[in-house]
Amino acid sequence: MQRILSKRVLRDIRENLLRYLALFFLVAMVMYMVVAIVGASETIMQGTEESAAVHHREDGQFGVFVPLTDSEVTQITDKGVTVQQDFSLDFHQGQATLRIYQAREKIDLFAPEQGAELPMQGEILLEQHYAEKHELGLGDTLTVGGRDFIVAGIGSTPDYDATYEKTSDTTVDSNLFGVGFVTAEDYEALKAGGQNFRTEDYTYTYLLNDTMTDQELKELLQQAKDNNVKSVILDAYEWQLTNTGLPQEQMNDAIDKFRKEYLSKLEAGKTIFYRRGLPIITEYLYAYPCEFLLVERGDFHNAAGCLEAAKADYEKALSTNPANPFAWKGLARIHRC
Repeated sequence: MQRILSKRVLRDIRENLLRYLALFFLVAMVMYMVVAIVGASETIMQGTEESAAVHHREDGQFGVFVPLTDSEVTQITDKGVTVQQDFSLDFHQGQATLRIYQAREKIDLFAPEQGAELPMQGEILLEQHYAEKHELGLGDTLTVGGRDFIVAGIGSTPDYDATYEKTSDTTVDSNLFGVGFVTAEDYEALKAGGQNFRTEDYTYTYLLNDTMTDQELKELLQQAKDNNVKSVILDAYEWQLTNTGLPQEQMNDAIDKFRKEYLSKLEAGKTIFYRRGLPIITEYLYAYPCEFLLVERGDFHNAAGCLEAAKADYEKALSTNPANPFAWKGLARIHRC
């Protein structure tokens, strides 16, 4: 019986030899492709990690509505965390958007494919895919915000391996979005020129340096008040972890209502409305920490005669926008008292 089965198997192989050979080569080819893909992926991941280490890829980032003060930054760096101010301005370049940063020196360093690692004054470093799509090369002149810059470097940064304009984007289109890096002096000149079509974005990046975890950093920010750091921004951060404010489109109506129901009565001498109204205006500020609401709360403190609290809010607003006329007007009222 076994001999009969063996002959049948051999006969089947001879009759379908081409089919079995094709199946063998198909299996071999698939195995080769799988091994090649896994090997290539491993090489890419290893290369990415090595590049990230060399160019100090960030461990994370957080955004605020008002820049942190030196004491607020020190509260974080004293724990061994490296923090970098990574503010940006967006400019129209025809149909495209070009996001301009100050050249980085600690985190997410520029890795040039061509040219320089850091710009000199009057120079700009460009993300390589944006430069390619817009046919820009070393030595070319690029006008941004009414100022001319010489392209001194073309490359990439770890946070823009894929140049998404927003984190919610699902595709990358370098025809429509790119990033550039200029000196601190040129960045300030661009900001003073006022041709950016969005307000300045206040983002901070950080390296944990194995001193704490992301969760521990979050807890540090949340518990900053216990470490004797008084900060609207850290208070707002803590509040936003567990609360949700009014939709932004309803805020103007809410402020108008607050002025009628609390501020006007406080100005009329009804001091009980200070205790009732302060938590409300503070909640609005924590939901949307900005210079406008800092001045609004400063005015409320001022009307109640709490001059030190009012002064702190006005000065915080001026640290964001030194030309804010309402903050200066509030400070003037305090100095007349």
